[in-house]
Formats: sequence, structure tokens, C-alpha cells
Amino acid sequence: MTESPEQIELNFSADLQQLAGAETSVVALSAEDGTKLASVVSTKGKTVTVVPEKKLASGTYKLVYRVVSSDGHPIEESFNFTVKLPVAASATPSESATNAPAPSEPAEQNNEPIQQLGSQISPVIWVIVGIAILGAAIAVLVKFTRQNK
Repeated sequence: MTESPEQIELNFSADLQQLAGAETSVVALSAEDGTKLASVVSTKGKTVTVVPEKKLASGTYKLVYRVVSSDGHPIEESFNFTVKLPVAASATPSESATNAPAPSEPAEQNNEPIQQLGSQISPVIWVIVGIAILGAAIAVLVKFTRQNK
């Protein structure tokens, strides 16, 4: 990209699950060095919108997300993107030097943001999902026992 994105939209093929009082879409935007960047995330229907709170400087960024589709399946992925602002748009040479790409990091570190996202999901969500699954299993059991009478 040749300019900082005002927002990043993730579009999915099915509606995303939303539970009252709990965020089921977890998104982390981070700089190349792993520093998490503040952003506002909103989910509506099939779309997750990420709005960085500050303009992104030149550099490589990683977006990691975990969402739950309407059928209950979690979807987690990540992707990298690069912002390369024109040289005239850079504020000072010292800022450009701090945003220079760092040497490649080991592949093990690439999974850390997804693992960190898991710890951000409220245990209440897992309890609600567990109760829903248990309720569905009981409903199926009752239905089959009534049919066999």
C-alpha cells in the first residue's frame, strides 16, 4: 500500500456469531516487531471492520483474527501487509530509520498472536457455547427417545 489504510475490512461467506454482552470476533493488528497497535474493531453480519487509531507509518504489519461463524466453527487466520509511504510523506529521517524492516523472525513467533488472542476471549463465551452444545445434545436425545416410543 502506498498510504495508511483508514480501515481494513474482512468479509466472510456466512454471518458471524455474536453473543449478547460478549465479543466473539477478536482481532489484533501489530507492527513487524510484534507491538500491538490500538484499533477499533466492529462486527456486523459477514463483515469485520478494523480501524487503526493512528495512521500507519511505512513498514510491515500483521493482522491476526479469530471469529466464530454462524454454524459455531471458529475461523482463525493472519496475513501480513506492507505500507510504503512516499519518501516526501515521511516526517523525519529518524522515524524512517525506526520503521525499517527488521531481520526475519523465526516461524515459531508467527503463531504467538493467535495464541494471545485465545487468552483474550472471555471464559463466559466458552461457558455459553458449552451450554448451547449440551442443550442441543439433550434436545436431540429427547427427540430420538420420543420417536422410539
